[in-house]
Amino acid sequence: MKRITSLALLLLVTISTFAKAPAGKHTVLKGDIVSVSYGQPAKGDKGATPVNGTIFRNGVGEPTLVTLSVGCLFAGRQVNPGTYSLLAVPGKDEWEIILNKVTDNAENFNYEGIKEQNILDGQATVTQVDKKVDAFSIELNVDGIVLCYGNNHVNIQIRPF
Repeated sequence: MKRITSLALLLLVTISTFAKAPAGKHTVLKGDIVSVSYGQPAKGDKGATPVNGTIFRNGVGEPTLVTLSVGCLFAGRQVNPGTYSLLAVPGKDEWEIILNKVTDNAENFNYEGIKEQNILDGQATVTQVDKKVDAFSIELNVDGIVLCYGNNHVNIQIRPF
């Protein structure tokens, strides 16, 4: 009986662990001055699609983290080297881009509880592209970070100073 109880407990722990795991995959992008770490959602994941006017975490699971190896102009604002969580408030033509000092807010995300730790509030433009992506993704290019969803690219300019 003790063996059956132990097996049942092990099975319950295993099932609950898989139930809490976010969908999608963890992706790390590395550039010369910027690195991005985010939970890339699977196609159709709830909460992984930007909604205009609503705070967006730019991925699923753990916070999306941006690490700057040098001081930069990030979305038009000066930022010191370090690691920050990347948040955004989507809009039709522009997104408000937010960097925050809190990097471990995965469980029970509450923006109101951390917004006093914002270190940057900038803007990024939305560009329409021909190639549609099925699930939200992030790319690095020579100009900075690109947030991709549907037929939209949000271009966050990054320049070292």
